[in-house]
Amino acid sequence: MIRKGRRAIIEISEKVKKIYRAVYIDDLKREVRALKILSKYNHFPKLLEVGDNYIVISYDGKIVNKKDRGNYKNQALEILSELEEAGIEHRDAESVHWREINGKLYLIDFGACSFRGEDVPKIRKFKYKMTDREWVDVLFK
Repeated sequence: MIRKGRRAIIEISEKVKKIYRAVYIDDLKREVRALKILSKYNHFPKLLEVGDNYIVISYDGKIVNKKDRGNYKNQALEILSELEEAGIEHRDAESVHWREINGKLYLIDFGACSFRGEDVPKIRKFKYKMTDREWVDVLFK
């Protein structure tokens, strides 16, 4: 299956290949860096392969159904703690980036993230301007 996003073309099978458009290579670099840092945690995709304009990650699951989100509140809070410990702010934690595989919650797509102590990347205008915590409070009531 192929999904097309604004920044990347995504091929999905038992793993996910994201092919970044040339203008978004900085997003690719940010995502690679974030996934390497987050590799010691269990709520994020595993980075399997990196190329000049693509990454291959472990399968990213299905979007968490709105009616089921309340069941994942504790896992979402755990993810926030892991991000804080790692010094990463996702910055785009809207509903499509929260995925579920066999009852386990994952957060995907770190192309827009920022790292503690560094300038926040000027990537694009966000539809919503919310912190990761605000996203969790809204999505996982």
